Amino acid sequence: HTDYFKDLINEYTFFKESQKSSLINNKEYKWKLIGEKKEFIESLKRENEIAVILSIEGAHVFNSGLSEYGRSTSEFEVIENVKKIKLWEYAPFFITFAHNFNNDLCGHAQSLDPIKFFVDQSKGMNTGFTELGIKVLHELLSNQNGRSIYIDIKHMSLKARQEYFSILESDYGAKRPPTIVSHGAVNGLSYKNKAQSDNSNFFYHSDINFYDEEIEQIGLSNGLFAVQFDTRRIAKPELVRKSLKSMFKHNDLSLASEVIWRQIKHVAEVLDKKGCFGWGTCCIGSDYDGTINPLPGIWTSEHFSFLDNELKFKASNYLKSTNSLTMTENKQITPEEITKRFFINNALEFTRKYY
Repeated sequence: HTDYFKDLINEYTFFKESQKSSLINNKEYKWKLIGEKKEFIESLKRENEIAVILSIEGAHVFNSGLSEYGRSTSEFEVIENVKKIKLWEYAPFFITFAHNFNNDLCGHAQSLDPIKFFVDQSKGMNTGFTELGIKVLHELLSNQNGRSIYIDIKHMSLKARQEYFSILESDYGAKRPPTIVSHGAVNGLSYKNKAQSDNSNFFYHSDINFYDEEIEQIGLSNGLFAVQFDTRRIAKPELVRKSLKSMFKHNDLSLASEVIWRQIKHVAEVLDKKGCFGWGTCCIGSDYDGTINPLPGIWTSEHFSFLDNELKFKASNYLKSTNSLTMTENKQITPEEITKRFFINNALEFTRKYY
């Protein structure tokens, strides 16, 4: 298997040609691929229709990272493949630049911990951007060759993420594009002080998770931080370990709501200290289509309404308590608006603005 791009084209074709409607209980339900903002707005108005906007996880799809399998990376081919997808009828909204293995573009973080003795992620791991990677980054973000495809920094190594923010600052300045984390978690740490603190004791201290300085950069760029509902990422393992009994306790959301609330709260507090609106950045990045270990009580999206009630309760208690928030817009907000933003409005507003 030495042609990732051919695989991508086949997958894209499959989506376009798939069945897009079905009768359920004598009512028609549809999903629609979205190619431009006008279609998105119109689709939202129609009942029983899901608006589907594509993204790609892993820039290796442009045919890089295959040298160990006999296919050397061609700069010309990779750049041409980027140009091709930017001309698609349904071009991706964003791309997760790195993934689990070497892609010859930028380094990746260790991600496959549970099976690390069976797979080797070492090549390219924890490295920064290559020259080709920087060219691909600019090609994706350019609006001179089609609409900009934004960058999702999940799976990038810490070094690559730091270089990415430096590139944005030096090459884009005040016109820097928004940064996305499509399925991530905070680690509660700072670049300057990676030692554990009282504030970070609840979080999982891996560098696949995000530091406070990165949260600041995402907030300042009007980006989006989508929280991943994976027990292996969202908190220390001993705090979210599930028992066999928990599989049947569908209504017990206390643990899940606590760890999710701590993520939302931490982001808000970090942004508040930076003088930013704190509740406009987080949304759901469940990763339910990935190989995750779901949180107890919210095995699928059907449980989100119960989670909403739990998060409202926690937000209410927090706002009434003595907290660290200083900005009026962060303090004088209702629990209902916080949860509505997390479940719907932040992602919706971001898509309306940038797609």
